[in-house]
Order: sequence, then structure tokens, then C-alpha cells
Amino acid sequence: MADAPKVDCDNAMTQTDRNICSYQDYQAADAVLYEGGSIQPLITNSCLADLTRQRTDEMRSAYQTY
Repeated sequence: MADAPKVDCDNAMTQTDRNICSYQDYQAADAVLYEGGSIQPLITNSCLADLTRQRTDEMRSAYQTY
């Protein structure tokens, strides 16, 4: 799996860079909400399952095109 693009968020030049920085900020803030709590593993695994389902659907859709 490819790593996330490396962007200098202190000097984001394009809208794409700003979007990446905003997404990273959102992910970090969201993770802090559950940090150290007993529900953290449930939230983490639930998010990973959702991302896996989403990516699987994207891949299935891409391959059905051919």
C-alpha cells in the first residue's frame, strides 16, 4: 500500500495540498477523542472495517469496468 503523500502543511501551495493537510488534521483530532479510553479499540477497528469495505467496493467497481 502506498504511503500518504508528503506535504509541507505549513506551506501548502495547492488546493490538493490544503485538502491533504485538512484531512490529516481531522484524523489527528478525531483520534484524540478516544485516546486511552476503553472504547478506542472498538472505534479503531470499526473505522478500519469501514475503510476496507469502501476500498473493496472501489476495487470491485474498477474491475467490473473491464
